[in-house]
Amino acid sequence: MYTTRAEVIGLLKNKKITDEHDLRKLKIPTKSAGSGAFRHTLIVFPKDIYERFVIKFPFNSLYDIEHAQNEIRAIRYINKTKKLWFLRPFLPEVFYSNYRSGIIAMEYYKQYIPDKLISFRTRSRY
Repeated sequence: MYTTRAEVIGLLKNKKITDEHDLRKLKIPTKSAGSGAFRHTLIVFPKDIYERFVIKFPFNSLYDIEHAQNEIRAIRYINKTKKLWFLRPFLPEVFYSNYRSGIIAMEYYKQYIPDKLISFRTRSRY
């Protein structure tokens, strides 16, 4: 059983994990964080609770992989461009990204749900 984030990222780099079924075969503890139009996201739970991270697996369509490539390209662009320095604190830390397959491993954030939603059109509370 793999117990640290570095071990799981090492498996990604060695191409031993190519989809979510490989994670289940290796008995890595995961939980589904949901799926969207382009990919499925899994939360990986290493032994240390502070090392949680997510792995985003695109669906098999070329559009899905292209969407992931655009995300990787945008994160790299913001990190390299001096004019966009103010956005860097809001970028997630990317531990691993494969441009060809579209797999991205990044920092885990809890979903933020505000207590009171405000409509910006009417500026009133729901």
